Amino acid sequence: MKSCLLIFDCDGVLVDSEFVGNQIQAELLTQNGLQFTVESSLRKFLGMSSADMRKCLQEEYNFILTEQLANELAHKTQQALQKQQAALLEPIWTVLKDVPKCIASNSSHEWINKMLELSNQAAVFPSKQIFSAYEVKRGKPYPDLFLYAAKKMGFRRADCLVIEDSIAGIKAAKAAQMEVVGFLGGEHTKFEWYKEQLVAQEIPLVQTALELLQYINKEAIN
Repeated sequence: MKSCLLIFDCDGVLVDSEFVGNQIQAELLTQNGLQFTVESSLRKFLGMSSADMRKCLQEEYNFILTEQLANELAHKTQQALQKQQAALLEPIWTVLKDVPKCIASNSSHEWINKMLELSNQAAVFPSKQIFSAYEVKRGKPYPDLFLYAAKKMGFRRADCLVIEDSIAGIKAAKAAQMEVVGFLGGEHTKFEWYKEQLVAQEIPLVQTALELLQYINKEAIN
């Protein structure tokens, strides 16, 4: 078996949180004077770190996302995810139990841990296998986070497979010179423009957890 590190994004790959998160975000921003729909929020902010989103809102819309509003957004998103089955890759964890894997996300450690807890996947990823953009100088779409995660896990970039759902993440993986597969299992990927964006990246695409497992078995660990 080839030694390969699987690097998973969190929101939109491990947890089906992007659609509901952007729906709540669009409602909150609209209530505070901006005009956003869930679709326009996804188009604008998907894959951005919290810091980059705040910067974008301030520079392009002259809007300051306060700590109070950010906390409200996080709280409402977590509440919504508690009411649904949020795990996207649950069927494959038993098979991949002994395969090296980690998370590399633009979100904070606090958010990642909460998402894993809500989706009952906390046991899959110990803290030493979770990496946040807050640990590096630049998050996605820059390669820093993936390179950092690979180094910490003891793998060369050539021996890593990244599983991503966002353009920012795909660009980051390409910049890191790592193999990347696009995952289209989240609710937010139903938009045709979204699928077209990923197709344009000219990378392998999978639709379900089982398709991803088949790809991993064929390309990464055999």
